[in-house]
Amino acid sequence: SHSAALDLASARHASEKRNRIMRAAETVWHRRALALASMEEIASEAGVSKGTLYNFFRNKEDLFVATVMAPYDEFRETFSPRDQKSVV
Repeated sequence: SHSAALDLASARHASEKRNRIMRAAETVWHRRALALASMEEIASEAGVSKGTLYNFFRNKEDLFVATVMAPYDEFRETFSPRDQKSVV
């Protein structure tokens, strides 16, 4: 349906924005130490507002953990069955 297509496009856009923020964070952290990098600097590097950044990540620690875990999450998704059913 049209609504489902819009939902999918919206989810894809949000995912791309989240990934852009994480890549920007890595860029900033390479330029400056993690402790010295500000969320404002990361938002600017990503081309988003600070409010948008906080919509995706609670704080710098949350962003750091998500960035570090991203490759593991992608690996897990690649090798996980699509319709995981719990075994009871």
